Amino acid sequence: MITRQVVLGGELPFSATRLRLLADTASSYRARVLIKQGPNTYNGKSLLGLLALARTRQREITVLVEGEEEGRAASHLCALFAGEKPSAQA
Repeated sequence: MITRQVVLGGELPFSATRLRLLADTASSYRARVLIKQGPNTYNGKSLLGLLALARTRQREITVLVEGEEEGRAASHLCALFAGEKPSAQA
């Protein structure tokens, strides 16, 4: 399992387009993706779960990724959450 602290980048709350990109990207990996913020935990592959995250103005989250492609998934998703463009290898 990979656990990473991420400071959300970009405009908050997230736009619907950005939320869709995050959910679709998480779903493209064979790994479990959880997003923790304070006492709340969200399914990173669920648009509904990410919508709950989008309501917040808090900038810090914890990304937990577990499974076959956890390294690639964690790197790619953390870059997206931070508002960066992921590397070509992600």
